[in-house]
Amino acid sequence: MVVFLWSFGLIGYYSFKRPREPIPERGWTKRLQWTHGSYGTPAENERLLRLHDWFFPFIVVGGAGVWIRKLHEKNEPWRTK
Repeated sequence: MVVFLWSFGLIGYYSFKRPREPIPERGWTKRLQWTHGSYGTPAENERLLRLHDWFFPFIVVGGAGVWIRKLHEKNEPWRTK
């Protein structure tokens, strides 16, 4: 959840605080992913992409947990909560 919120926080910050055109004097030459056209540094773009990549394993682990729970419920129908 922290990675998810941090990612959306950065996207919102970059979307509202960064210009819509490149400014080479400040190093803002790279179009940032998921910000609808805002520009920033290549390091900032990599940070956004890295956070997106970190979020994927948590979804897989959570999905596996739900699947295992459902599998056990299906095999033991006599157990009630």
